[in-house]
Amino acid sequence: MEKSFAKVLRLSLNLAITLLLLTFILYLLKILKPYIPFNKLRESWHLSYGEFSRLFNYPKGFNWLKYLKYGDIINFLGIYLLALTPPLSYFFLLFKALKEGEKLFSLLVLLQLLIFILIVIV
Repeated sequence: MEKSFAKVLRLSLNLAITLLLLTFILYLLKILKPYIPFNKLRESWHLSYGEFSRLFNYPKGFNWLKYLKYGDIINFLGIYLLALTPPLSYFFLLFKALKEGEKLFSLLVLLQLLIFILIVIV
């Protein structure tokens, strides 16, 4: 069961890192136009997140999904996939444990998944 968990973890981690690398290359090579122009970045380094997001009308919450055509926003896909790597692995582990009849272990994995969900909601 642990080997299956590790395989899912490794696969999703490799996919996330590959996606991060590819989207960063798209951004650096200016293949996709950035939401925030490069020349505006340097003058905004000192701003807090609140000031930065107001100045550039930066998307909040999951609104960034509407802006995937921009090179500096598409890299969020890799970041979110990277953040989802542990819960995806636990989800797979839950089904594997249920299939093998591991009730207590399944309960522990389910509780861990609920904690992941609560972290996202709160």
